[in-house]
Amino acid sequence: MAEDVKVPEDWDTSNLGKLASFINGYAFKPEDWKEDGLPIVRIEQLKDPNAKYDYSDKKLPDIYLIDNGDLIFSWSATLAIKLWDRGKAYLNQHLYKVIPNSTIEKRFLKYLLEHKIEDLSKEAHGSTMKHITRSFLLNFRVTYPKSKLEQRKIAEILETIDNAIEKTDKIIEKYKRIKQGLMQDLLTKGIDENGQIRSEETHRFKDSPLGRIPEEWEVVELGKLCILITKGTTPTTYGFNFTSSGIKFLKVESIDEEGNIIENQLAFIDEITHKYLRRSQLKENDLLFSIAGAIGRVFVVNKKILPANINQNLALIRLKENVNINTKFLYYFLKSKFIEKHIQKIMVQLAQSNISLNDVSHFKIPVPPLEEQKRIASILSQIDETIEKEQAYKEKLERIKQGLMEDLLTGRVRVDHLIEGGKVDGSGTSQRKPSETCK
Repeated sequence: MAEDVKVPEDWDTSNLGKLASFINGYAFKPEDWKEDGLPIVRIEQLKDPNAKYDYSDKKLPDIYLIDNGDLIFSWSATLAIKLWDRGKAYLNQHLYKVIPNSTIEKRFLKYLLEHKIEDLSKEAHGSTMKHITRSFLLNFRVTYPKSKLEQRKIAEILETIDNAIEKTDKIIEKYKRIKQGLMQDLLTKGIDENGQIRSEETHRFKDSPLGRIPEEWEVVELGKLCILITKGTTPTTYGFNFTSSGIKFLKVESIDEEGNIIENQLAFIDEITHKYLRRSQLKENDLLFSIAGAIGRVFVVNKKILPANINQNLALIRLKENVNINTKFLYYFLKSKFIEKHIQKIMVQLAQSNISLNDVSHFKIPVPPLEEQKRIASILSQIDETIEKEQAYKEKLERIKQGLMEDLLTGRVRVDHLIEGGKVDGSGTSQRKPSETCK
């Protein structure tokens, strides 16, 4: 908890082990994996609805079987809690099926465990795979309202905001799919002066190293468009140290998959180090492309991030002045499936886990007329702005949820005025008159 909270008189305190049974999943072996049968649920399937399943046709006791509405808790690697909603499956080890007893509502228990994830994580053990021990979990102390009516109402409130978060997630995924489809079309067919995506039925196309492209387009190697393609270095190589503040120093981890800066992943160097590493000093409109680690992350340098420098896992791409290429158009192409497939081909052929500056220099880039590049970049930027707004809204909802959980699951804020008949004790009888105000 953020601060000590006095437990309301009509709440109780108990060990988790007295509120529910925690049944561990089955220890499947590789030879148990089949092409058909029931899906096997691991931690990755708990976190990601699109994660690939293995299957098993073994006949196991029902205690290892889960179905819609079952409460699942991951106690190893990543602590997580979820009400299962993807049909019948077998539960793998490192996951508990949680069966509440008669004193606790399942949906309320789900939020109570979710609220305590951070506290539980602090006690995780293990050097390779962090986990919490069964003994610690069963003896972990929690407080909860005795009234199941109050438990249900708290769960309903939190479910309402969870539903809003889920709806926003679906909107974000929808726009991401639209963006991917548009990128495929716009970066191969383009958009004419009338705002129509070209097709071979209505426009002239030609063969190119990138496949069929509009006749007006050219294909140029990236290096021919640039005045500089270089990379940074680690300051300690030259005897310099990182600092707690100062000039921003970017690593691959500083850039997310959407091309945004992750503030808490920035490092810092002092002015002397920055001046010494002058070749990798960033300028506005430089492009950064990750060439090791999470390869293919792209960022357009803006005034907000400057002054800044980079390490050796980021390629700095600086375009020539007055070159016939729009920075934002190039940004989107560097994030496209064309570049992704090209990188995979390089890595397979050379059996390596990174790419070189020479590889980057030889990227084949389509060059439509400049005005068309701007139209393409504008369309994709508008979708990105919509996605960013939805993500910001989702983050706001998540902050609201965290605040509500802290208030409602500690008893700091009561929901008794929402329960018909007023505040109730464990027996469900009213303890106040309808005219009383609940705090």
